[in-house]
Amino acid sequence: MNTKNKPQPVGEHLTVLANKLGNILVVAAAMVIGFLIGYYYWYMSVKTAIQKKPKTLSTISIALNEREELMIIDRANGAYTIYQDSVGLAIFNIYATKKYNQSVK
Repeated sequence: MNTKNKPQPVGEHLTVLANKLGNILVVAAAMVIGFLIGYYYWYMSVKTAIQKKPKTLSTISIALNEREELMIIDRANGAYTIYQDSVGLAIFNIYATKKYNQSVK
């Protein structure tokens, strides 16, 4: 009897079909996961940077602490950011010069 024309049992057909579907599911899952990682990376890094509102003096307070570091304090929630002393001194000197020139005039 010719082995090419011999019918295969149903179990072998199901095994072959399951292997093909498994391979397709692995590739599809990898593509979906890659898309989600790319989307949320953009969402968390780029989109949040675009949506940041500029800080104005009506929404923040500026101060120098005892170590002469610049502190920018958000008035709405009290969160603050501390910068190095050189940044604080440079900004303070610019601000003080501006106020001095305004008072002299």
